[in-house]
Amino acid sequence: MELNVMMKIRKIRSKLFAVLLLTVLSLTTVYAQQPIINSKSPDNKAELELKIIDKINHLSEVKRLQDEVKKNSGGKRRVFTAIYQRPAGDIKDYWVRVWQDNGECYVGIFNFYVDPGSFEIKYFDADTDKIMDLKKWRKQYKK
Repeated sequence: MELNVMMKIRKIRSKLFAVLLLTVLSLTTVYAQQPIINSKSPDNKAELELKIIDKINHLSEVKRLQDEVKKNSGGKRRVFTAIYQRPAGDIKDYWVRVWQDNGECYVGIFNFYVDPGSFEIKYFDADTDKIMDLKKWRKQYKK
């Protein structure tokens, strides 16, 4: 009896988390599509984060993924870009993730680190737990 209750609670938690994630991703995408103020040093954290998301959304690989998902789904599915982790402690860069809606759930496709000062973008390979510059990643990605 207690096992059934625990399983129901877990299912409810999973559903709530999915709804929360969808809400956050939807809001992030809406804000990411707003025009970015062209400034070398944004006045506040919100502007900085919008600029970072905008930079990721303008990467050719992300644009290509957006086009493919839109075409293959007849415009029903989307690609979402969001700040996954902000700088804290020893971590100086923003971790930005790109997710794809596959019709059943959101799947993480790309992981990037962005330096908030220089806006330098690096790719994080979650499989190997390694960070590499875009040039090196692009050589591997095109293979």
